[in-house]
Amino acid sequence: MVHAMTPSFGARFEMLRQAVDAVSVMYAVTIYLPTQTLRCALQVDRSDGRCQIRSAPGADAYAAERDLPAWVHKHLLALARQLFREAQRDGEWLRRLMRWHEDPHATESRGQRLTGQSEARARSGALHDGDATATAGADEPA
Repeated sequence: MVHAMTPSFGARFEMLRQAVDAVSVMYAVTIYLPTQTLRCALQVDRSDGRCQIRSAPGADAYAAERDLPAWVHKHLLALARQLFREAQRDGEWLRRLMRWHEDPHATESRGQRLTGQSEARARSGALHDGDATATAGADEPA
């Protein structure tokens, strides 16, 4: 079943703070991908920001760290570092964090596609400019 949070592309990250103690902070993480929803727990060490991604209690077994797509794993750790830095600065851990992130491979391929289109337009424009110059030169009296 498609959830309202399910993106058409990329991933939507939802992180809800579950517990804060003297040693660490625990977040329940839900990652909405176009084809699946992953759930895991994120534990952030309060002293140095080290992170551990674990299977969430009651979540499907595939949601463990090793089963996350590489780019999702990398972005989740970046979000955890952001939470840690903000907590160091503000003295409080965010209760909730929601972010969307595009699959970098999709961004890269779209960029290549756009670059290719721009280059094709530039070549096409140069041909048209060259044609106009050649035609104008032919029409001028000698």
